[in-house]
Amino acid sequence: MSKKEALVTIGPELKEKALAYPTAAHQLVVTNDKELKAVDEFVKGGKALIGEIRAGYDDIISDWDKGHKNAIAKRDHYLKPVAEGVNIAKGKMAPYLEEQARKIREAEERARRAQEEAEEAERKAEEERQRAAREAMHDGNQAEAEKILAKPIPEIVPETVVIPKAVELKGTHATRRWAYEVTNIDLVPRPLLMLDKVAVNKIVQEKQVDARIPGIRVFQKTGVSSGG
Repeated sequence: MSKKEALVTIGPELKEKALAYPTAAHQLVVTNDKELKAVDEFVKGGKALIGEIRAGYDDIISDWDKGHKNAIAKRDHYLKPVAEGVNIAKGKMAPYLEEQARKIREAEERARRAQEEAEEAERKAEEERQRAAREAMHDGNQAEAEKILAKPIPEIVPETVVIPKAVELKGTHATRRWAYEVTNIDLVPRPLLMLDKVAVNKIVQEKQVDARIPGIRVFQKTGVSSGG
């Protein structure tokens, strides 16, 4: 067995002890000085256990991590310029595709209006025929009225509109998404504004008890730090 293989082998007793540590920690209580010292020893024992586990794994992880990072760096050295070129090319396609889509929309709208105008003209022609027939009937000219109604109104063909056909690119199509830009930050509703937690924490750590931030309560929390 190689040195690295030996490093990543920890004994079954160590494995069992590590996995049982959370359960053991939940069973601890601190109600007096003796129990406090016992828990402190438990914490120190845990830190020692962490050291043993790290000794078994950290070296090979470090070697793998370095190799992994180097491989990523070499790959990205070639991937990034290609991706940049692809994005530049897409940027050149987008305006043309948008213009093409605009022309199609406008042509479809013209065709729709032409159809509506033709239908409206036919409706008016029918109304005029019915009016003429009623006038003939009103004048007592039954034969004329029947003649008017028997004669069909001429079919009105809408204006011919040629609708451009979008170019077909296999696997490529235009996408549209909504975007935004802030024009006046003071008008943005409060729920949409994100608290800068890093900046707030920096002020709190620097000024501590003297930190004064409107709308924020600054207080001290007690934790435990064990050195060994």
